[in-house]
Amino acid sequence: MKRLGAGWTSTLAIAAVGIVFATGTSAAAPRATSSISHGLYPSSEWGFAASVFLDGRFACSGSVISSTAVVTAAHCVSSPSRMAVRTGSYSSFGGGQLLGVSGVAVPPDSRARDIAVVRLSEATSAPPIALATPDEDAAYDHPGSSMSIGGFGARQPNNWRKPKFGALRVAYVRVINSRACGARGYALALNICEISTKRFPGFTTANACPGDSGGPMAAVIPEGPRLFGVGDIVVYRRHLGYRCGDPFGAAIYQRVSASYDFLQANLGP
Repeated sequence: MKRLGAGWTSTLAIAAVGIVFATGTSAAAPRATSSISHGLYPSSEWGFAASVFLDGRFACSGSVISSTAVVTAAHCVSSPSRMAVRTGSYSSFGGGQLLGVSGVAVPPDSRARDIAVVRLSEATSAPPIALATPDEDAAYDHPGSSMSIGGFGARQPNNWRKPKFGALRVAYVRVINSRACGARGYALALNICEISTKRFPGFTTANACPGDSGGPMAAVIPEGPRLFGVGDIVVYRRHLGYRCGDPFGAAIYQRVSASYDFLQANLGP
């Protein structure tokens, strides 16, 4: 697969969490654009990324899937009057369009499928990313596949320091055998389990942390960029306490293809 373009920066984040080229068996990363530390600076390919607000505060990440719809995690949504979405900006603090929300759709089994569609009160000019179909998921999403994840969440993995929310960062990850995630009760047909492909000094990795819930897991296939997963939760070792970036932890993403019909039905006009 081909990762969405990116350059190195700080550790990623996920709440409750550049694109890769899909070959069907492996993924090769494009050249990074600039290097800092743990996560990645996004390239222009990440224009579909969105930040989700609740009661005027940043809450989660998301992806534009049509001019009037953003997909995020179900645990990130509330009544439309309490929500807003910023699109077209790599910062949740400004730029792009800050849009109201006219409706929220969640699947009937939202406890099992932590995914939701936020309907925007007006159209966004941000480019949408296409959803991976069940056939595309079967062809490109398997243990060993490279994927790219993104989000506006905490860039500081240590829970005793300021988390630094609000800037879009991306990271490269590898899909793994889902037993580690499945053992914790997550339905394997509905979820993708991943680990970071980048290790850093200080016992951390570039991966999801608080605030990246609802954020994208994506890859580029021959037909173009596709959204394969939606950020759900971090699996970590309890005896270490909560800390994203645990090199022996993993992150779980909701499998888009498992909710494909639901998402298609809620794309809007």
